[in-house]
Amino acid sequence: MIRNQLYIDPMVMKIDTKRLIIRPWLQEDKKPFRKMSADMEVMKYFPNTLSSSEADELIDRLSVLIKKKGFGVCALECKQTNEFAGCVGLHDIHADFHFAPATEILWRLRPKFWGKGYASEAAHACLKFGFQELGLDEIIAYTTWNNVPSQNLMKRLGMKYSASFMHPQLAIEHNLCNHVLYKLRVQNYRGL
Repeated sequence: MIRNQLYIDPMVMKIDTKRLIIRPWLQEDKKPFRKMSADMEVMKYFPNTLSSSEADELIDRLSVLIKKKGFGVCALECKQTNEFAGCVGLHDIHADFHFAPATEILWRLRPKFWGKGYASEAAHACLKFGFQELGLDEIIAYTTWNNVPSQNLMKRLGMKYSASFMHPQLAIEHNLCNHVLYKLRVQNYRGL
């Protein structure tokens, strides 16, 4: 099967783990990403779901960043089934946040891939890439105060709670405005 990559570059981030492939976005990722981005349960800790055009635009922006920097938020593929499982990766933060500039690790999976350890496996691989390949000194993660599953994963990754803050792009009265920040310094990274 020939796959239609949105942007092909041999120097961009591609990581194989035991069960997953973290790779650049493919044209065929758009349909499941649209569905995932419209799912109320998946987007529970985000301000809103995304329309199909918003989801497509996000993939296009992420693909440009991956091509430009060699890393970014990538598609996540399950090796066993070759299915799109979600997205994971590293993202540079340069504005609005009091902790910027920083490099953030993030993940979002389709519900059928929850509870199988895929997010942890993918996130560990991205941390390794960030510290060993990119030479980063620190990687951060943040989420809403009530997103306990993501906070638990941050802790399993070795990240430490750093601060609470109000998300600068959300109104103070928004129910998701309160966020928590976790950090991992390279000297505290335990590896895979």
